Amino acid sequence: MRVALIIFLLFPAICNAEVMDKMPSLLSISITMVVGVIASYLSARFNPTLLLIVLPMLGLLTLSGLFEVNDPYMGAAIAQEASSTYIFVSWFSPFLILTFAGLGLLIRSRHVKTNT
Repeated sequence: MRVALIIFLLFPAICNAEVMDKMPSLLSISITMVVGVIASYLSARFNPTLLLIVLPMLGLLTLSGLFEVNDPYMGAAIAQEASSTYIFVSWFSPFLILTFAGLGLLIRSRHVKTNT
């Protein structure tokens, strides 16, 4: 037991922890992005008041992962274990959700103008 303790104290690199087993998978981030894009577009297009519910919920889902990706220590470990694709999708999903919400509002405003 003492030998193991001495080895772990002298060589802390032996005791490394996994990071990605505590993070959402790339598939779950992608599914959240697709559902978020559809929900934000449809709510902006047909009932913009629903954006007051949809966008904060999606913001909590997508931005919570960005805090870990932005952390200097966690972000480096995530980039090393997952890939740059994981970081790109984590950053791209909130952007895409907001873009499609804006697109839905734009199409709604043009549709309202042509019908009046």
